[in-house]
Amino acid sequence: MSKQDKELDELLSSRPFHNKKFTSKHKEAVLRDISSGKKKSPSFIERYKLVFSTLVIGAICAGGIFLLPNLLEQQPSTGGTVVQQPPAVEEEQLTLAQNVEGYRVFVFPSEEKDGIYSTMYVESPSGEVVSYPWELRYYEPDFPITMELTDLDQNGAEELLIIVTQERGAGAFLQDIHMLNTKDLSEIAVQDPIDYVNSHSSSTIVNKDDKVNINLEINKKGFRFSYEAKEAGVWNEQLSFGYILNYSMQDNRLQAEIPAVASVGGLSVGSIILEYKLVDGRLTVDSIVFEDTGLIESEQALILYTDAIFKREPSRLAELYGGDYDWLSNFLTDPKAGREDKTKIFESYLEAMPGAIKSKDIVKRTQVSPDEYVYVVTFQYEDGTLFETRAVEMTNSQFTYTVKRINGAFKVMEPPPYQA
Repeated sequence: MSKQDKELDELLSSRPFHNKKFTSKHKEAVLRDISSGKKKSPSFIERYKLVFSTLVIGAICAGGIFLLPNLLEQQPSTGGTVVQQPPAVEEEQLTLAQNVEGYRVFVFPSEEKDGIYSTMYVESPSGEVVSYPWELRYYEPDFPITMELTDLDQNGAEELLIIVTQERGAGAFLQDIHMLNTKDLSEIAVQDPIDYVNSHSSSTIVNKDDKVNINLEINKKGFRFSYEAKEAGVWNEQLSFGYILNYSMQDNRLQAEIPAVASVGGLSVGSIILEYKLVDGRLTVDSIVFEDTGLIESEQALILYTDAIFKREPSRLAELYGGDYDWLSNFLTDPKAGREDKTKIFESYLEAMPGAIKSKDIVKRTQVSPDEYVYVVTFQYEDGTLFETRAVEMTNSQFTYTVKRINGAFKVMEPPPYQA
């Protein structure tokens, strides 16, 4: 075999297009071109190399055009976008949460529109910044975003849990939850808690003869409640879920608490507790239970408080009271008593109150959060006469009391009613 034949065979055998074979006829045609002296420059080897190179480049480009969408589709979705060139460091940033491990959640005030941020940023300990299309509709330093590392599936790889309070007010307390893989800050899908509760429960509310009867069934387990119709202005036709949504970690278990609301005013018969588990890269609900301990405990604290008012028990009032003492301390009559002596302060306050009064009715109950309830109550004298306070030609017979969980126990935040 001549040197020319050998080079041609090597060239043809290295062709990238295996779906089109070069036969002996193709080779003979090439040799005829060479022997006839066609296009001596460049050489036949260079000419065919140029042809094949052009075809190879064209095929790669064309293949890239067709393959690029498929390659993009096959990339794992992180739920966020790595910020290659984040806004300048000197631009003002609002840090929402930061932990000792070096993770940080922040927003740029310049991106706020109508009080809402549509993008939140997470910075890893290495300095990588990833943006997420998470809304932030509410932010106050007193109610910061919470962030903690956890290992829900106990596989040795931690996840970053971020809980964002989106709304807080009378009858509403809503939170969003986000969970990220610490390895690459990819987002872990979370099963919607409200959808889960609605699909695993049923309820009825029947308002008849000034009585309201409520039936709740969760996974074939029934619960019944009875109220006076006057306890709420407008009753729902069935229990509603979504006014309050509160997430928390309990002993490395993620829980969502969702009160079952029976009225437009926010009266709750109790809370549904969902517990999550992390399986196959997704947070799903593992269990559902019903608890009404929050409402019961807060109401019980209020009852004990009003009972202590009636029985004039200063030490008991000091134990159940969780509010400020600045105004109450003005009633101190014992010059030897210090302003830190809470029992003495209530003793002096009770002496200034007119007659013994006791609670009459709870007019309204409102759940602000699982740890805070607001009650509207009325009082009466021992003979049944309605207790009223008067000021500047105005009378008031309804008193609002906030009951909060403080250090694990519910406390009443307002002092007993007072008539100067």
